[in-house]
Amino acid sequence: MSITPFTDSGTIDAPALRRHLEFMAERGAGVFLGAINSGEGDLLSREELLTLYRTGVDALAGVMPVFAAASEPHSAQWIVDLAKEAADLGCQGTQLYPPRPASNPPPPAWEAEAERFYRQVLEAARVPIFLCNYSHGGPGRVPTAMVVQLVSEYPH
Repeated sequence: MSITPFTDSGTIDAPALRRHLEFMAERGAGVFLGAINSGEGDLLSREELLTLYRTGVDALAGVMPVFAAASEPHSAQWIVDLAKEAADLGCQGTQLYPPRPASNPPPPAWEAEAERFYRQVLEAARVPIFLCNYSHGGPGRVPTAMVVQLVSEYPH
């Protein structure tokens, strides 16, 4: 998970990002861009995320894989569109978190909701998807058996 450097004016600092990514690549690390924690992915606009992905692919093309770390899911279609755009820019895959449960512990219906969400994204996005089994910042954890079943049904 890469950081996202910013200029003093609040825009993505592309030269600093390139230097950081080159540093990571020199040490053999592939990279996820736009992570929710260190990459501020949930705070970036769609255009900022695409700028981040474009810069990363440009900096590391042919050197190291670049993956899109999806931000908090706004909707299944939002993630599908983002995954397709990231792939079009050259990212080798997109990370997918389940929806965040509304309470702790999650309501009983949350696992079924997470499975419907995953399936909706996986059926529409024919690009490589990395499933996360926990809801970022929330108490929900998708059962391993569900992840295994989804991976067997959706090889991408």
